[in-house]
Amino acid sequence: DKANWNGWQFEVIDLDGRRVDKLLVTRHPAP
Repeated sequence: DKANWNGWQFEVIDLDGRRVDKLLVTRHPAP
């Protein structure tokens, strides 16, 4: 799953049951 917020992208990489185990956060440059 991916979500974008205020110029940031959050992507769930790994789940441990229902808990997020690993999250990838990237900053998108302003257009």
